[in-house]
Amino acid sequence: MGADFIQSFSAKMETSYYRRPADQPFLDDTFGQLLDQAAVRWPDREAYVFRPAGRRVTFAELKEQVDQLATGLLALGTKRGDKIGWIVDNRLEWVLLYFAVAKVGAISVPLENMFDWSSEVAVYMINKVQLKTLVLQDSDDGDVYSKNPLQSLVEIAPELETCQPDRLKNPKLPFLETVIAISERKYSGCYRFDDVQQMGGDEEYRRLENMQAELSSKDPGLLFCTSGSTGTPKFVQHCSYALVNSCGEFFRMTGIDKQPTCLFPSPAESGFWDVHQPIVFGNKMVFPSPGKATVIDLLSTIQEERCGAVAALLVIKQFHELLHHPQLKDYDLSSLKMIHVGGNVVHESLVQLSAQLLPKVKILNLYAMTEVICVSTVTPGMTLEAASTTVGKIFPEIEVKLVDKSGDTVPLGQDGEVWVKGYSVFQGYCADEDTNRNILSADGWCNTGDIGRLGKDGLLRIVGRSKDVILKDDENVYPVLLERVFYEMCDKIRIVKAIGVPHESLVEEICICIILKDGETTTEEEMREMASNFGLTGAFEPGYYLFMDDFPMTKSERKIDLRALKQKAIRELGLSTEET
Repeated sequence: MGADFIQSFSAKMETSYYRRPADQPFLDDTFGQLLDQAAVRWPDREAYVFRPAGRRVTFAELKEQVDQLATGLLALGTKRGDKIGWIVDNRLEWVLLYFAVAKVGAISVPLENMFDWSSEVAVYMINKVQLKTLVLQDSDDGDVYSKNPLQSLVEIAPELETCQPDRLKNPKLPFLETVIAISERKYSGCYRFDDVQQMGGDEEYRRLENMQAELSSKDPGLLFCTSGSTGTPKFVQHCSYALVNSCGEFFRMTGIDKQPTCLFPSPAESGFWDVHQPIVFGNKMVFPSPGKATVIDLLSTIQEERCGAVAALLVIKQFHELLHHPQLKDYDLSSLKMIHVGGNVVHESLVQLSAQLLPKVKILNLYAMTEVICVSTVTPGMTLEAASTTVGKIFPEIEVKLVDKSGDTVPLGQDGEVWVKGYSVFQGYCADEDTNRNILSADGWCNTGDIGRLGKDGLLRIVGRSKDVILKDDENVYPVLLERVFYEMCDKIRIVKAIGVPHESLVEEICICIILKDGETTTEEEMREMASNFGLTGAFEPGYYLFMDDFPMTKSERKIDLRALKQKAIRELGLSTEET
């Protein structure tokens, strides 16, 4: 660890507070300016590849098509600050929208297919952010969506079959004016995406060029939907300055910036913070599938495209499936240097298994959340122990403090609630001032809701969520610590979650929910004996064990829905349904 790092940390060595300076200036360019610069620096270099469609686009081609779409949006009357949403799978149109909306000074709202949840949720989300324009894909039966986004909107607003474009008037959707369809079929009330790209004329191109100097990287630019592990959807507002510099530091700290080809394994809207990276570093980003990639998608893409890094969020479940796939050794993964894993705590057993199966591949566990983007990351130079027990080194110019219930900073090595301040902190939830007051302080600190521990080495450990802490008798029990014990003591376990369920005298009792690996069997008695031998006694002794085939997931299907899991456990145990 460098002397400058130790020196910057030493000033606050007695308390759990950390900040270090950046070693180079941050970028203050907008997405549009970065794209224009990239097209000049690397015109013939490939920027994005979309498999299996086989679409490949260079930086020069990307700029040309983005400008076509941006001028088309101007021709439709798009104004600075308008909110433009889209439901599009991993295809070129997604990336074009991401940059074109930014170039006209509007606010991007990339969405998961909310129609898969329900029409009521979709209407709520469209109105929550007051979308003016919505771009929808007309998907086929074999596509990634279970419900066709465009057809689903037509069911809510059937006048789209008969009205003129820009003339949508539906009482359920009072803010929505324009619908753009990615479709071969013609809808009377929708513009076709391809047609919009041809609408811009000389006047719109002049306006677009002049606008670039007027826009700021600190303007509100993006709204991202998040539900966490227990809540309802909220829209997090960010500016491009936060994304460019937070993700840029992640790429530099881990060495991903030096990898010519990176793989993007997730739906684009769930890995939004990485999509723009090619225009910053000039590397190529490969999308292996239209939606969430299968293990075979990942392995074949790494082999055929010679990917050096899995650069976007590879969730824990995907990582587990990759390491346990029977065909893992059948593919040439010699180009692969690093895998970015996140979405939850990466347990030691997975990191250690990866070290055995992929010894030349570094696992980069990133501590991040939609509201604060990147906070800390494991870097390639860390030991296996540090990589498997911490979330790594805190980013430059990010302030982190760990506080007790009174808001006082705790001593080093003690558990405290993690608060973050700095350039990556979000600008607030859209139309949700009450929640903003609960999570954002007046002086710019953001309450992550996580419980952490900061060591003298400056590395951050996350031990649980403040809302998830189990209150058993007078003891606070952190689920993550229990889960680590079970992973360590029993190799039959695929996934384990520790939750608190109601108890008449203890307030809460510990319930261990287990999904076993395929082909494995065990009993509650065996688990109890292992736990006792391992030293889980007293307040840390689980009262209940439940074996399940699967866990309920949030609507994004990227996180376990802890509230639903708790209710499921309460039902299966026959306990009171009163929520604790």
